[in-house]
Amino acid sequence: MDSRSNVAVVECEYWGKNLVRNFHKLGNLKVLCDVSDASLSALASQYGVEACNSYDEVLARPDIAAVAIATPAAQHHAMVRAALIAGKDVFVEKPLALQLSEGEELVEIARQRQRVLMVGHLLYYHPAIRKLKELIRKGALGRVEYVYSARLNFGKLRTEENILWSFAPHDISAILYKIQNNVSVYAGVELENDVFCGPSMVFTNVMNPRSHVNRKNEYQRTLVRQSASLGANSTIVCGTTIGEYAFVGAGAVVTRDVPDYALMVGTPARRIGWMCRCGVRLDLADGHGQCVSCGQSYLLDGEQLVALAEVPMAAAGGKAPLSQLHAPSR
Repeated sequence: MDSRSNVAVVECEYWGKNLVRNFHKLGNLKVLCDVSDASLSALASQYGVEACNSYDEVLARPDIAAVAIATPAAQHHAMVRAALIAGKDVFVEKPLALQLSEGEELVEIARQRQRVLMVGHLLYYHPAIRKLKELIRKGALGRVEYVYSARLNFGKLRTEENILWSFAPHDISAILYKIQNNVSVYAGVELENDVFCGPSMVFTNVMNPRSHVNRKNEYQRTLVRQSASLGANSTIVCGTTIGEYAFVGAGAVVTRDVPDYALMVGTPARRIGWMCRCGVRLDLADGHGQCVSCGQSYLLDGEQLVALAEVPMAAAGGKAPLSQLHAPSR
């Protein structure tokens, strides 16, 4: 067997047995690693491979190209990190880590060292999930408004992590797989809460791409602020900031920063108006106006639109004059 495809499976009980079986069928299984001798020797004998009790020894072996990790979730970050630093490709059962910062660190290490890092979201490959994705893509099920997930059995009771870490990663990954709308978010792109990304809109990541030149270290930061909307087939050139509640029209190409609430269209995109938080276009007169849908008031201050909070008038009914309005704290 070519050592460049040799795999060591780490933790061979419960779900790890499935990895052992599958890598053996692929002809890549070389070593079984487990701190417990309970079933290790018997399993290694069954599949005709080596047995080992030391993870460090596995990582030190030059004839092992990759490791498949099925240990408890709390151990994933440290074990994946050690394997990547040792130059191994890694397959790890979900979740990748228990903290966002740890997961991001592992992805960055894999990128820097040009290693494969794959999380075992097996539902991506389930025939039923793939069929549902096809039906959604073709519009056979209509617009997806709501997704509900339920578990019909407990599976293995765990003490290392709670139910969210045990089961939710499968459900969430399957939902995201089925309803994604052909949008890729690269390293350097930051989306704040409630950002809408329309079908097939694009984020670029470098200013001067060439297929034969690796410029991953030149990715520029792109920030999309809270509740901004990016229309279908729009393009956001890297290094720009899209303001809060901004609205980028379908097909627009944004090449510079967009103010809060701005309505942008065209190539390159230009501002043609302002949008309310609720998504209705505003009609401003003399630098101020009020949304006809939700009643929110706004004041135009130079090239910036400011949302104003209404102050009730004690002596008379109606609304306070603009001089008595103030911008709400953010």
